[in-house]
Amino acid sequence: MFFWVGYIEEVGTGTNKMIKWCREWGLPEPEFQIKPGNIVVIFRKSKLTEEYLEKLGLNEKEKEIIQLIKEKKKITSYNIQRKYGVSKDTANRWLNRLIELNLVERKGRGKAIYYTLREI
Repeated sequence: MFFWVGYIEEVGTGTNKMIKWCREWGLPEPEFQIKPGNIVVIFRKSKLTEEYLEKLGLNEKEKEIIQLIKEKKKITSYNIQRKYGVSKDTANRWLNRLIELNLVERKGRGKAIYYTLREI
């Protein structure tokens, strides 16, 4: 009915747009629930706020690494070494702490290892 009166462009495209925008903005995908007589859409903001990271006791570099991964979607130990002028051991220590806190996950193997944010 809304399509016929011009309130929507196409049936079903809004759902895909919401999912796409959430991905682009680094947010969790919306949750859709069908209830009697209603469709409920739940949007969640990222759990990785400054306040949340403070509560975990992250240092400034670890917080910056989280922000870099939010922006770039993935990062390597080498990227961190170059950005901060630190050794491989230091970069890996920061990344391993983020893995232990269940914020970041390691992917790939060998020289192709990279790090992404865990789905939260």
